[in-house]
Amino acid sequence: MSWDAYIQNLMASGELEDAAICGCTAGGEYVWASHPGGCLSSITPQEIQQLMSKDRNELMAKGVILGGMKCLLIRDGMDDEQEPSMDLKAKGHDCVGITIAKSNKGQSLPMSDDDDGGGGGGGGGSNRYGW
Repeated sequence: MSWDAYIQNLMASGELEDAAICGCTAGGEYVWASHPGGCLSSITPQEIQQLMSKDRNELMAKGVILGGMKCLLIRDGMDDEQEPSMDLKAKGHDCVGITIAKSNKGQSLPMSDDDDGGGGGGGGGSNRYGW
């Protein structure tokens, strides 16, 4: 299955507003596949590098911008060896949660416009789609 097909499959659930798969290895920080027209399609290499940084104190204090959307860090579990992930909430949007799940070479970024069914971390419905 290609990454584009994977994104189409995620979006077919009807529960996500947007989704992207991005590279996260040094020099390969770019969007591999994304929902056409979604804000996550315009994530920059610098934004990916900030998410992958070992020092995420600035993320906690100031938040992050993803594809032009200001987000607050709700839960940071990127140091978890079993399931490295984090939950963000889009600032200025009532119920938009973004879960970032990291693998060895990439990261999945599902974005949900509802706040139910999540893993308790604030990712909302997107939380279960991170893996």
